[in-house]
Amino acid sequence: FFTLFLILCTYYAATKRLTWAALFYTIALLVKPQAIMFAPILLFPFIHSFLGKDADRRKALKTLLISVGLSLVVFIALSLPFIIKQDSPLAFLYNQYVGTVGQYTTAPSTPLTSMPLSGAITFTWMLCRSPY
Repeated sequence: FFTLFLILCTYYAATKRLTWAALFYTIALLVKPQAIMFAPILLFPFIHSFLGKDADRRKALKTLLISVGLSLVVFIALSLPFIIKQDSPLAFLYNQYVGTVGQYTTAPSTPLTSMPLSGAITFTWMLCRSPY
């Protein structure tokens, strides 16, 4: 479900329906805290709505406030069953999300993730385009 919600978030962000994008991002964040790493998918369209060439700042602010409000309501409503019996619900949520992000302190060093850094993919692409 995590991937589905991120795909929906990306789709709605690309089609400039940012309130729906924020809603699906919030649900993805509730499913897996690793969704924090995908925040730019939602952040950049909001920035563009404020700073873009044909930006309507009043409409962008209204969309931002509605999106944040809706996201907070959904986040609290869906996490309520899990935090209701905690001694400190806000501290519990904070520790869950900050702890998850803190686990990713280094970049992976597998061949598939390090190939673009080494230039191997560029070299392979050049060989494929070569007439020889």
